[in-house]
Amino acid sequence: MKLSIKYKLLPVIIIGIVLVAAVFFVLALDLQKEHLDRMSLDSVQTAKKTFYNLVESDNKMLKAAMTDFMTNQEFKDVYLKNDRNQLAQLGKGLFEQHKAMGLTHFYFHQADGTTFLRLHNPKLFGDKVNRKTFAAAKTANSWGTGIELGKTAFALRVVHPYYNKDSLIGYIEYGEEIDHFLRLMKTISGRNYAILVENQLIDPVDWAAVSRATGAPSYFSIPNYVMVDSTSELTPEYQRQCLSESILKSVAPEGSVFNKILSGNRTLVCGGFPLLDAGGARLGVVMVTDDVTELEHQTSQYNTKILGIAAAAVLLISLILILLIHKIVIKPLTQIVDVTTRVAGGDFTATVDVKSSDEIGELAELISGLRMMIADATRTIQQYYGGDQDKS
Repeated sequence: MKLSIKYKLLPVIIIGIVLVAAVFFVLALDLQKEHLDRMSLDSVQTAKKTFYNLVESDNKMLKAAMTDFMTNQEFKDVYLKNDRNQLAQLGKGLFEQHKAMGLTHFYFHQADGTTFLRLHNPKLFGDKVNRKTFAAAKTANSWGTGIELGKTAFALRVVHPYYNKDSLIGYIEYGEEIDHFLRLMKTISGRNYAILVENQLIDPVDWAAVSRATGAPSYFSIPNYVMVDSTSELTPEYQRQCLSESILKSVAPEGSVFNKILSGNRTLVCGGFPLLDAGGARLGVVMVTDDVTELEHQTSQYNTKILGIAAAAVLLISLILILLIHKIVIKPLTQIVDVTTRVAGGDFTATVDVKSSDEIGELAELISGLRMMIADATRTIQQYYGGDQDKS
């Protein structure tokens, strides 16, 4: 059974177009993935910028409040009396006013670094501070500022020498716990955040006491890390895919995206950036969790549309190519075959009506030339044999 050339070409054409469409579809998927990864990294880097902008803003606020306080001579006079109880009573109202602005720690340190009074915890005193902010203030005889870990919590700390006229009488320290930063960031962005600290930096006894009192995560809830704050509950699946020690240690200085995970019917992307102390040393990681469920749904719908368009394009292009091949190749060849068949049957009146400047046109001209040659040869033979018959 003869198989037309158009049916031979059709599968090749369709397969070729499908392959091309598949390549473009895969490239589109890669571009979408790259776009999602870029957006996720942008989310982490934006969170980092927001976090440290909040640190800087509150740092300025604490400095302004402390600068105003250090002009109060009444507090200096009571402090110089070494009357801790009187100083605590005098400072109680001021501390409550500052608490309304977010202040959580208020210290009076003696010149040698011994804590004379904690207005936020008057019963605890007499210990020496060795934090970097205090050391910086002492060395520079000026401001020492930054995030530092206390016994059980992170705080933004501001320390400054305390002078009575020209005499150094000690140091004042203001502190603000940074847990509200995460809630403020969540309100702004809608994302969830968590702070994880290397557990070697936290005293397990102190942390256990805080955990019992506040319901905070247990000391060993995450291997080698403690989650000191979070705006959402972290599921075991989230911990497994986002909070392994290798992942947390690999976070880049500018921030990193770790994994995309499924949590129930939601799709989450987790990442993070380093949490640095006043000296620039790494304390842990601030985790950023972005819910990309809606974006994934939109991407899926977009992919479906692309696939539908690609399929329609394959059919349309195939149809157009088939029509073009039929007009340019099949139809002229069919006519050439028909004329050749008629000439072979002795019909020398058949002509090839193909006018093109390609190989098919050359073939048509060749067939026309052969038709005329065969016709002339036939007439010559007929005349020759016809003449012989007349002589006889």
